[in-house]
Amino acid sequence: MVAVLALIAAGAVTLLQDGEANPEGKPPAASAGPRSIEGRELLRVAAPEGRLGHTSRMVSAPGSWVTDTHYASGAADAVQGYLTATGKPAWTVPLDGSICEASRDITSTGKVAVVWAAAKKVRSRCTEFGVIDVNQGRLLWRASIPAGKAGLGLDLNVGISEEIAAVGGPDGTLGFAVGSGKQVWDEPLEGCLAEEHVGGRELFTMLSCPGEFRVAKRDPQTGRATWQYSVPKGYRGAWIVSGDPLVLAVTTKSDLIDADRLLTVSADGEVQATIDLGGENYTAGCADNDGTCDATVTTKDTVYVAANPVGFSSANHIAAFDIRTGQRKWTSTAPSTHEGGTFIPIRAEGDGLIAYLEPTTRRGSHVVQFAPADGKQTALLRMPDRLMAGASESGLIDAEVPDPALFRDGRLYLHRSGAFNEYTADSPMTLVLGTGWRR
Repeated sequence: MVAVLALIAAGAVTLLQDGEANPEGKPPAASAGPRSIEGRELLRVAAPEGRLGHTSRMVSAPGSWVTDTHYASGAADAVQGYLTATGKPAWTVPLDGSICEASRDITSTGKVAVVWAAAKKVRSRCTEFGVIDVNQGRLLWRASIPAGKAGLGLDLNVGISEEIAAVGGPDGTLGFAVGSGKQVWDEPLEGCLAEEHVGGRELFTMLSCPGEFRVAKRDPQTGRATWQYSVPKGYRGAWIVSGDPLVLAVTTKSDLIDADRLLTVSADGEVQATIDLGGENYTAGCADNDGTCDATVTTKDTVYVAANPVGFSSANHIAAFDIRTGQRKWTSTAPSTHEGGTFIPIRAEGDGLIAYLEPTTRRGSHVVQFAPADGKQTALLRMPDRLMAGASESGLIDAEVPDPALFRDGRLYLHRSGAFNEYTADSPMTLVLGTGWRR
């Protein structure tokens, strides 16, 4: 095993690469038999330096994306890319200051949207917006956010679709064409005060309007609303879980800590089903995620959500709900130890689910696939069992899912957005776990 130590903008990077040196670059011979799921740490990126205090700057680094060829994440005043074939640093896109917010989605051609600060100084405003091509490692274009719409990064929201990249928050909203950077809109739809955007194949917008919440789609050429849906009255907060099919998370509580119900909406704008999250204390994962709910996973037929553990020594469960009726199809309980066990949904796989099983002090973490029909579990990745097995993963993923985990080609990508300070100095910013780089 060869350890390669590199220094980049994000901090120290420790890369563990399979096998012996291969100067000719020839692929290794294929091995017979089933592929092992026994995993190990493949990449660790140290947290950038930062300090707490009114006169010091806390560095933040939102953003984590993976394509067939590259993994990229936010770094200290930059976005850093790595090759998925080897894990080696591939490119760095330097920025003027800290990343304020980044899109959770990535387009089919590997483009992401980022908002960053105008300078590397305390209380620098988030006035820079741009689209980065993850496969090329290139900033395609940048635009300035007017001073009146540029905050300090609080409550900012960024979304990207195949055609539109948008930023929204309490100070306003802006939409740009992904390909050219041409501005398409610069204010909320008529009669509304603020917008939050969720990307994907299309961009969906949650509008806060006097007395109501609305969901809208805008024309990518003109910015005018082509479709709008009014959320039923009586809710204090609303989030978009999924645009296709349309699934909304809502809360009746004024604290806005998280959603307590899910609404599935038909193509003709009628509520098909209401799923109560409060009865078994399910975690939708909305409040910390700027416009969406990353602990809830949807497919065309099913909504997946995890329950909170009842206590330290109890296990939680994943529940699958029918998207049309709201009826629960099945539940699957996490394997339990004296410390309990916690499943966290990651993403859909067809109509099934991929989830993360948190480590305990002695049991390593797992990645598990659930069959959509009955919840049958298939292990995809298993980290070694040992004392303090999950110490490195602590804080990179939890039940609230503030920084979404990614799983692709047998590798689990975990990333911490920050803000980084003296108390995070010994924790990794990014961790990649898997069976190896070459697959």
